[in-house]
Amino acid sequence: MNAAWKWIKWGGLTLFIGLLVVQGLALKASYAEQALLQNKLDVKEQDNQTHQRTIDTLKQDNQHINQVLIARKQRQITQRQELENEMQQLKQQMEGIECVVPRSVTDRLREPY
Repeated sequence: MNAAWKWIKWGGLTLFIGLLVVQGLALKASYAEQALLQNKLDVKEQDNQTHQRTIDTLKQDNQHINQVLIARKQRQITQRQELENEMQQLKQQMEGIECVVPRSVTDRLREPY
């Protein structure tokens, strides 16, 4: 019985040491995986920051372009209104002007080509 008890103790101790070694290796692999994932996370965070800077730059550019286009449209509206006003003034000025076409001109226009 002593011999069996001795083998049980040594077997249990060997099993315990084996489990410790397996757990140590699993922990080491877990740390390696954690380091790899942390490295990937750092790279992704840098990419995310770069993309965010690009988005911010594009937003600023878009706002600037919108301001330029709004100013341009306002200038066009103002110029069109000024042109219409000028045309209206010219029409009013021309209302009092009589245009007489000489008879010789109208006769020549009636001649066949």
